[in-house]
Amino acid sequence: MAMSTKGGVSLYRFYDAEDTLLYVGITEAGAMRWNQHRKSKHWWPEVVSSTVEHFTTRAEALEAERQAIIAEQPLHNVVHNRTRQPDRSEELVWTCVKCGRPIPDGDGYIEVDVNAAIEAIEARCRREAELRSRRPDGLLIMSGGDLLGWPDDESWHAIHRACDTDPVSAPYWFDVDRARTLLQVLDWTLHLSEKSWLDGTNWSAFVYRAVTGLRGAA
Repeated sequence: MAMSTKGGVSLYRFYDAEDTLLYVGITEAGAMRWNQHRKSKHWWPEVVSSTVEHFTTRAEALEAERQAIIAEQPLHNVVHNRTRQPDRSEELVWTCVKCGRPIPDGDGYIEVDVNAAIEAIEARCRREAELRSRRPDGLLIMSGGDLLGWPDDESWHAIHRACDTDPVSAPYWFDVDRARTLLQVLDWTLHLSEKSWLDGTNWSAFVYRAVTGLRGAA
């Protein structure tokens, strides 16, 4: 399946084999956004069909997305979906990428290799330029093979201090006890959104796994 990413904002819906609505989202990046879902969402193998609506502005698309989620209750949306809201009284459990055990406060941190994230963005830009150069109109049109070959994002992970054999290799980290609640994670998300390298990481997928109670580091 191919999608053009030039102009406007798209509202998309993903369905499974029984035509059950799995997820609703919006994007200005077309196939690139779908590729992010392919790599990060546990429900992606269930997707067999999709629909796409186009809007002129992001505000229109956001409102259409909100109404669709409230009315249609897709299985895997959290925001706007009352049936999927996490329990905000519970603290998040961060699991060590090395030993697989939960990390108590004071015993570990969440980290990412910023240099690798920057390299991922640069690799993606080079790949996008290559794909655009194939077409006289300069559009970014991606095939299934192009999606499979798309550069991977750098992964965030949580780790015990005792399990970290190279504690100075990751340029960005913070203690797990600073990201125990949804409000704290939201604060970190707002803070990290100002970092030029965040788009080269899998922060959204990493947080999603923790919020939905899935175990294992990203």
